Amino acid sequence: MTRRRFNRLGGLVLLGTLAACGQSDEGGKQVAPPEASQEAAPATQHPVQALPIEKQRSLAFRAAFAENPVLDVEDGQLRYSPARLEWIGDRAVLLSQGKNLDECHACTGALAVHYLEPAGDGFRVTGAWPTLIRGSGYGAPPSEWNLSDKFAQYPVVLVEGGYTAQGCTSGGITLTELRPDEPVQSTLIRTIYSNQSGFGADNGAEIEGEIANIDKGASFDVVYSGSRDFTETWIRRGDSFELRGGETRMPIC
Repeated sequence: MTRRRFNRLGGLVLLGTLAACGQSDEGGKQVAPPEASQEAAPATQHPVQALPIEKQRSLAFRAAFAENPVLDVEDGQLRYSPARLEWIGDRAVLLSQGKNLDECHACTGALAVHYLEPAGDGFRVTGAWPTLIRGSGYGAPPSEWNLSDKFAQYPVVLVEGGYTAQGCTSGGITLTELRPDEPVQSTLIRTIYSNQSGFGADNGAEIEGEIANIDKGASFDVVYSGSRDFTETWIRRGDSFELRGGETRMPIC
């Protein structure tokens, strides 16, 4: 099987993003919905919050990984580097990109999530999920990700990913809400299918999905076009989103 990392989902539009991966940390601004911002704001600011955001990110990364940014995980070893720090109320959330030291086609990297609180001259880790958000292959972490405040009460990490194998490409989006107790991830939203394999009933099909009609905290649609035109609705159940009806019409490789 030939398999390549899939870095870009053609035609996909992401709505309501706060900032793209690789940009600054937005000056360390707190991210919270207007109705919750006053309640979530700390009564007194800890001295660490007055530091430049780059220094905050460095201190948070040190608290998360100590002196060794390489972690043993289920499918290998990942070397992490700090990517982004966000404040949600009085909690800091560190996102770190982890590259798999093995770059085999089936090996994946990850985007780690750490929850921290100010302590002493830096931070103390209150929760760690080093492999919650996975990459697509060849040892790489997610390369297309950003934050959105349009889907839920708390910020959501949107990650695009996919793969091509034997001429067939599948891809989609994961939503991970950074809730106060722990991050909560919804199941994969399939948004791209391209079959040029020469095999199967869907050979030659090209279908792309676009997220639209977001009703914050309640639902959103995925509008598909190309070889087939249809719309599917995702609804909020508990702390995550689920596909209405439970089964997508989007083919997969």
